[in-house]
Amino acid sequence: DGFVIDPATNERTQALVLSSSLGVSSGYTVYAGGQIQNTIRQSEIDAKASELDLQASQNDISLAVVQGYVNILLQQELVESAEFQLSSTRERRERTSKLVRAGAAAPAVLLDIESQIATEELSLVNTRNQVELAHLRLMQLLRLPLDRPFGVERPSVPDPESNLGGLKPAEVYKIAEANQPVIRAADLRIQSADYGIKIAQGSGKPTLG
Repeated sequence: DGFVIDPATNERTQALVLSSSLGVSSGYTVYAGGQIQNTIRQSEIDAKASELDLQASQNDISLAVVQGYVNILLQQELVESAEFQLSSTRERRERTSKLVRAGAAAPAVLLDIESQIATEELSLVNTRNQVELAHLRLMQLLRLPLDRPFGVERPSVPDPESNLGGLKPAEVYKIAEANQPVIRAADLRIQSADYGIKIAQGSGKPTLG
């Protein structure tokens, strides 16, 4: 409330004085010390790193399948080697048996060979079991029914030394380093961490909004 002069009577009278104010505010931040741009860039880098993580997981699965396949081939080679060794020992037993009957060799020699044959037979059984276990592991990795007939083929591959193309180990590693998703993802996370530092530093700068 206040007093004013009435122009009609030229007398002071009490009057109600009203006032108003107008303010304009914005809900948008125009500048925040570079935090907005750095946050966007960090999010883009993190997304790319996540995609590379997925590729790395797919590569790990493929590698596990290859390792399982190679392990089967290795165990099969061991079985063939054990079978050949057992066959050779059994032939030696036949020759030694003839010598013993002829009195040209002591019976103890034949007993030693019999003991060796028993050991090699046990080794062959264990090696064949390893082949079966290798098959089961690969089937589980491939999520195949365990009661389903399953086998692998042995490929005919050339000498690996003929396919190196003259590359040195350091050169091969450099190629792998540039293409392996797990390494590229690690590099991107280093960049993401750098942007995280910039975002933290930007929080201390003035903002405009």
